[in-house]
Amino acid sequence: MLHLAPRFVSRSFMQSAGMFTLLALSPGSALGQNRTAQEAVDQPDPLPGLDADIRQLMAELQVPGLAIAVVKDDEVVVLKGYGVRELGKDARVDEHTVFRLGSTTKAFTAAAVGLLVDEGKLSWDDPVIQHLPWFRLPDPWVTAQATIRDLLSHRLVGDVGSGIRFLERLTSIEREDVLKRLGDLEPGPGRFRSRYQYCNACYSLAGEVVGAVSGTSWEDFVGDRLMVPLGMNSASTRVHDLWEAEDFAPCYTCDLPGRTIGFEDARVPNVAMPHVSPGFSDDGLRVIPWRDITMYAPAGSISASATDVAKWLRLQLGGGVYEGERILSASVVEEMHTGQVIMPAPWYDDLLGPGFGHFWTYGLGWFVADYQGRRTSCHSGGGVGFSSFIALVPDENLGVAVVMNSSDSALDAVLVFRVLNAYLGIPKREWKIDRGGLREWRQARERKLQAERVHGTAPSLPIESYVGEYWHPAVGTLTLREEEGALVLRFPGDFIGDVAHWHHEVYRMTGRGPERWQLFMTFAISEAGQVQEFRMRELVFRRLRDPSE
Repeated sequence: MLHLAPRFVSRSFMQSAGMFTLLALSPGSALGQNRTAQEAVDQPDPLPGLDADIRQLMAELQVPGLAIAVVKDDEVVVLKGYGVRELGKDARVDEHTVFRLGSTTKAFTAAAVGLLVDEGKLSWDDPVIQHLPWFRLPDPWVTAQATIRDLLSHRLVGDVGSGIRFLERLTSIEREDVLKRLGDLEPGPGRFRSRYQYCNACYSLAGEVVGAVSGTSWEDFVGDRLMVPLGMNSASTRVHDLWEAEDFAPCYTCDLPGRTIGFEDARVPNVAMPHVSPGFSDDGLRVIPWRDITMYAPAGSISASATDVAKWLRLQLGGGVYEGERILSASVVEEMHTGQVIMPAPWYDDLLGPGFGHFWTYGLGWFVADYQGRRTSCHSGGGVGFSSFIALVPDENLGVAVVMNSSDSALDAVLVFRVLNAYLGIPKREWKIDRGGLREWRQARERKLQAERVHGTAPSLPIESYVGEYWHPAVGTLTLREEEGALVLRFPGDFIGDVAHWHHEVYRMTGRGPERWQLFMTFAISEAGQVQEFRMRELVFRRLRDPSE
């Protein structure tokens, strides 16, 4: 059995209107626990119009495939797939199709820590260094004070600045080795515990704590202690369970040169392929290989079907109990869904319009807010080519999850809240569909950058003067080469970026992968007229003159 993790869903979100066809499940299944499949089919459709709306919106937004699960009063009332697993092919998405769940993985990691809390093997407020003696941040005092709760609530702030984004993309480096380099990063803005700052590396550290305390890996612990008891047979914590090593992209922002991969190549029979519009452009969707995100797996690697995500929802709404068996204590579930740090409203607050109330907080693996006067928990899951959204409204014993094989729109969040609104009696409304206006935002940002660009400038030195090796203690050595008359930046591992002059001594790097990751590089020239270093965000890469440096 694969160990694919769905998500944890406990106290969460809202609803909406739409027509849905109930899936007839056999007795003994999630739906058949309280009534037979025939009885379920005979019940009135709780969401009239949703089925047609889903099909219409998928066509408008060019979403190849998605699946939805709705749990109400511990019954799976909707479980259905739409569209295709891969653009241009006939294989349909159904309730068993496997999607990547992205950052909803974080709730699984928090739950894994909670299992160890239940067993008395650690506490939420243990110092991280107590369980990971090698743990180190730029500030020694913060290193000593940082707790597991700090990791799970995204409040380390400045001591894991944006430099970690480089390390997250270098998946050829082992997870523990990458995390040991955090102390070599320049601190970012903000003070320890002063505010919320989203941090994938923090969840990777929490996963290492789980492994160290349990005596196994995070991957195996989550599989054995959460997925197996829930019967999540499609769920997996490892991309290697789904694909041979040569069939997935070697890094998060990489392409797979010279190879075309389709769903037929997977090690499992029913898997969805990711799709992207490069750079959120209007160039149309293309199919890409799955990513290898082993480096920060505890933050986003879990894959599962809608069928198995529904089981995760039932566990959360059940306060840690699934089909009569207690898996998590009620106190652990409550702690996960209790706000730990005040946070700014996420992108979908504006997207979804009126309904959110007075606060947004982050719990342990969950966003916690009030919606239509109800406490709700939710989380989005993003990734290159995949998107997902889960929400829970515990007072209504209601949970909804949508997974889809495109990351270009916010259809997953919109559908979740349509269902919530339907159950809450909120009138049907129009929605902004683009993911927080991401495409428009990116295009507006580009227009702003171009307006601020100083035209008519030239580099101070000829192109060959910039060629060389540049080093940072956390990231390692980057190589800047001249290839066919242009500069190319090669990272450790497989990531490659094309570098073009912007203005003065500022250059712009654009990654060759499907995400088209873009960063500015500012070069420093010495009094002697030689390139000394360049800066990317807060990271300074010093030029190596001598290979022995």
